[in-house]
Amino acid sequence: MLTKWRDKTMDTGLPAAVRLLDLLAENPFCTTRGAAARLKVAFTTAQRAVARLEALGVVRQVNEAKRDRVYCATALLKILEEPANLDSWEIR
Repeated sequence: MLTKWRDKTMDTGLPAAVRLLDLLAENPFCTTRGAAARLKVAFTTAQRAVARLEALGVVRQVNEAKRDRVYCATALLKILEEPANLDSWEIR
């Protein structure tokens, strides 16, 4: 999934959007202000990166705020919330 998203995002010409994908792999929630701080870019650069990921369907806004909007990579969150399948692990 991340590889597919990365391929789509590489074509956008926004390196911050590609780097934001790596942050979303660590934590599927983000705000524009938080992304700007973590990526060490201007707020407007982070805003464009989040908007691009939203347009690609990678993230969606999960609150109804006009400011300090929270975005989530819901597909990643769904994977992270799945219960662990420990039956396939063998203890030797």
